[in-house]
Amino acid sequence: METSSTTQRRRSRREYTTVFNGERWVVVRARPRRRTRMPLRGIGVAIIVLFLTKGAVLAYLGPDGHRTRMITLASDSFSHQAQAWLMQSDPLSRFVAAQMRPLMR
Repeated sequence: METSSTTQRRRSRREYTTVFNGERWVVVRARPRRRTRMPLRGIGVAIIVLFLTKGAVLAYLGPDGHRTRMITLASDSFSHQAQAWLMQSDPLSRFVAAQMRPLMR
């Protein structure tokens, strides 16, 4: 269990830094706060990979095979139902599947 002095010491390490100035003095300066940003590039790549994966599965199984698998998956546990909802066919994944189908056969 952490004590308040340990917590305070950790907090001060994050907020302050020590530097040497030209006269060999140690100066304590406050660190600028960093803004936390959403990783937009990572989220965008994840969405693109999701649609490419959905299109590849749809192209491989075909529309009827994909529908059958999704019905089977949706009748199982909650996590499988969530996966079936995520992998359901949509216009973008059907377009990707149409572009990938000639490459797979």
